[in-house]
Amino acid sequence: LERVALLAPNDSYGEKVKQTLIDSYTRKGGTVAPAELYAPSPANIDAAVTRLSTAYTNLPEDKRFQAIFIADGGNQLKNIIISLKRSKIDLSKVKLLGTGLWDDPEVAQTPEMEGAWFTSSPPDSY
Repeated sequence: LERVALLAPNDSYGEKVKQTLIDSYTRKGGTVAPAELYAPSPANIDAAVTRLSTAYTNLPEDKRFQAIFIADGGNQLKNIIISLKRSKIDLSKVKLLGTGLWDDPEVAQTPEMEGAWFTSSPPDSY
């Protein structure tokens, strides 16, 4: 996955995730674009996803992002998934990536999250 988009909250956590992801991908020759930060409301999430969708559909298929890194969980993740389902982004072709915030039984039961990848500590540690 050489081309990744980012959806993250517009706060210090989101900024840190954005910078870390960009630094990591740049070192490996990849690209993080677009990177969308949003305020925590469904309307702002919809606006960020609309911008992602516009970027996705305006590029030739071989230049589109291959994954979306979502740096959020809980209700915000639910709102993002709802918005992504309404968008023109083909989720059968775009891998969803996330953080340890996704290490939640509710997330695992969300059908749209099947096949998504996220980082987390091994559950045996608990």
